[in-house]
Amino acid sequence: MTNDITLAQTLDGATLDSFLLYLEDMPNTAKTYKSCIKRFKLWLKDQPDAQQPTTNTIRRYKEDLTKRGYKPNTVHLYMVAIK
Repeated sequence: MTNDITLAQTLDGATLDSFLLYLEDMPNTAKTYKSCIKRFKLWLKDQPDAQQPTTNTIRRYKEDLTKRGYKPNTVHLYMVAIK
């Protein structure tokens, strides 16, 4: 049994729109999360598993952010937004 889960269902536009609607009363949070998710989706386009991202994809993204010099709190924010 693997711990990898498929995340493709949660990356569609309707899901993101619903989430941002939920955050409507928190405009700064919504703006930040939208930016984090957009950046992840751009990064994801260049990945071999872009159509069916897994938890390993997220781990690679986190490693990439760290290698690029993002501070731990920023990396954590990106992970929270994606989650």
